[in-house]
Parts: sequence; C-alpha cells; structure tokens
Amino acid sequence: MKTHFDERALRLLDETEEIEIETRVPNTHEVHRATLWVVVVGSDVYVRSANGERGHWYQELTANPAGAIYADEERLPIHAAPVADAELQLKVSEAYLRKYAQYPHDVAWITGAAVLATTLRLEPDPRGPIS
Repeated sequence: MKTHFDERALRLLDETEEIEIETRVPNTHEVHRATLWVVVVGSDVYVRSANGERGHWYQELTANPAGAIYADEERLPIHAAPVADAELQLKVSEAYLRKYAQYPHDVAWITGAAVLATTLRLEPDPRGPIS
C-alpha cells in the first residue's frame, strides 16, 4: 500500500483550510462527516481532534481507520495511523501554528497538550474506504 499522497494531493491539502473527513460508526453502515483542519509535514498528512479523544470522528476513525477526506470537492480514500512519537507531534503542532496563525485562539486549542495524543497520520488507501 502506498504510504504517501502524491505531490498534487499534498499541495491541495496544504493549501486547503478545512477538509471534511468521512468516518463510519463501528459495526454499522452509518457514515458521518466532520469538518476539520489538516496539515502537511514533509510528505505526510496529519489531523488532530480539537475535542481530544471525545471527538466523534476521532473515535470512529480510531475504531475503523478506513475513511475518506474531501478537499476542494475531491474525495481521497484514507487510512489513519496514530502518531505516538512526541517529537513528531510537536512538528505537527508547529505546522498547525504556521498554517492557522490567523486563528490564535483556535490554534492554541488544537496544539494544546491535552490533544497531542490524538494526532493521526493519514495515508492514501487504494482499496477505498467505506463500502
């Protein structure tokens, strides 16, 4: 499985302010969407739950890591992987601080210590997400 998005997709995600993430409720066919921020660090794509582990999309995506993201009306199937590395979590926070500097109150929330553990790396999923 390809672990990195291509350059075009990385550029799209880097330039897009908000994406929608599509997740599935565990053990059902019910699909949800949520709007969130996305950052690119190097050749990897990351999201984080501003509501910590209580975030419904975060709970659904960690229970079933297959999903999709929508950016500029383009649907990208994804697979989510948790990021436990503290140094990488800080790099993701720095990317959030740069990209969303115009929203200092909100970016402080998504870079706070309480939500660092909800950092997820999104990888392309060629099998497609929700069927």
